[in-house]
Amino acid sequence: MAKKEEKFVLTAAHIQNAKAYIPLDEKCDLAKEIAKRCVVISEDEGESVLEILSLPIKKEDIALKQLCLMNVLVTAYLNLPVKNPFTQKEFDYYAGSHLMNQIERFKGNYDLKDKIYDMICDYKEFKKIVDTEIYNEKSTYNDSVSRVIRILATFSKKEDIDKLKEAVAELKAQTEAEINAEKGEVNG
Repeated sequence: MAKKEEKFVLTAAHIQNAKAYIPLDEKCDLAKEIAKRCVVISEDEGESVLEILSLPIKKEDIALKQLCLMNVLVTAYLNLPVKNPFTQKEFDYYAGSHLMNQIERFKGNYDLKDKIYDMICDYKEFKKIVDTEIYNEKSTYNDSVSRVIRILATFSKKEDIDKLKEAVAELKAQTEAEINAEKGEVNG
């Protein structure tokens, strides 16, 4: 007979000791840290011109993101003790126990339902902040202008780069002015 895997069982005591809210600045700091760890150099690229020029694209490491999110749920919200660092084995233990479903089931507990709804809402807000930070991190690194500047930086002197940055800033300002003028004509 196969050995039955041990499952984590969430109790009312766990919920009573849990946090229903993490302050915004703490959420933002955690999200930035997660984004920095989860946005990694893509290894899926072929023999493209950008790869030859040593300019890889960054992408999201989804598995690491899930591990980090579970770590926050377990440690920051539920205040459960875990080993540091949070491992894949611990992730599988809590995820395999369907931790979020167990939390959701406490919505029927009259004494805990307000805290549960608040915790779930706050955790969803935190996940949105993480997604935004990851998007920002990828966008900043993978932006075409930033990539071109990095290419030129590898082949240019500092003075040349400074001139190029000024030209790009000037072009950007000019483009924004033209867009604003067009909006004025449409609105006016």
